[in-house]
Amino acid sequence: MWFGSAADLAEGASAFFTDAAAPLRNPDHQHLHSASIGFLWTNVSNAKKGRMVIGTAEPGAPQGAIGK
Repeated sequence: MWFGSAADLAEGASAFFTDAAAPLRNPDHQHLHSASIGFLWTNVSNAKKGRMVIGTAEPGAPQGAIGK
């Protein structure tokens, strides 16, 4: 199992979702613009009900086995 930082993904996510001119901006998510969000890459597969999960969001510090 491998997890690695994806720091460059934060810039792209902000540019697409929270910046004022972002193409996929949603005013309901404006609070995320100033949030401290981290991104990880992993080689662990994740599926639910036979469907591949390509991303998840977890609040706070991980405690135990959150998701996969």
